Amino acid sequence: MDPAFFKKAVSYVFNDRNAWPRFSGHKGMMNYAKNQGVSEKDALERQAVGCGWSAVPGKEFCMNDVIKINCVKVFEVAFQEMMLAYHDAAPTDKEKYAPSLERLYDIYRAHLKRAVKVIADCVEFYNRYQHITMPELVMNLQMYHTLEEGKNISQCAEIYTLCCDGVGLGTLADSFAAIEQRIVREKKLTFEELEETLRNNFAGDERTRLMLSQSERYCQGGDSWATNGRSGLPVISRKP
Repeated sequence: MDPAFFKKAVSYVFNDRNAWPRFSGHKGMMNYAKNQGVSEKDALERQAVGCGWSAVPGKEFCMNDVIKINCVKVFEVAFQEMMLAYHDAAPTDKEKYAPSLERLYDIYRAHLKRAVKVIADCVEFYNRYQHITMPELVMNLQMYHTLEEGKNISQCAEIYTLCCDGVGLGTLADSFAAIEQRIVREKKLTFEELEETLRNNFAGDERTRLMLSQSERYCQGGDSWATNGRSGLPVISRKP
């Protein structure tokens, strides 16, 4: 992208305050060419469609800005499972099931992988039967192969794209960072105390609420477990 053009366009964003124009440079577009079945020509034909995504006109059937995983809820379920296993463990197994940052992360990853698998299965089911239950009557008029072959776009698209948004990634990383800082490193809090105050929604425990709210944050830099991105953020992009 021409640097002078880019600088001028950015100035419009700040001066007009309308979040427009948006930018899709050659390098960013070519990242799509890494996907199986997407050629360089297809990648460069992409047009802006939604708030932060694009599609190849007439060829691509997208499900973007539709499906989301609440990563914070996954974290909550993982934390509760870890603590429940510890409380239910026999006295001889307490050490085995003792809560820890690493154990929490492993349980979180398992739940997240399960969530991704369920979404993949649902999308496969959706695409298999959409032409029967809810055909794309308007979109079919704008796509290749649909009228020619008498099919729904879900059956004959040249490119299929699925985007699953990870909701609450920043809060997720901050939560891991707070646990690492306050429980693991500083030992100002225990997992049992955290469990209790969360169960009570911080009622009567303003000290803990303030301590957690002022803990390290994602992208602040440093070597903490979450502030440099080593928490759940990479997991969302890995294959199950």
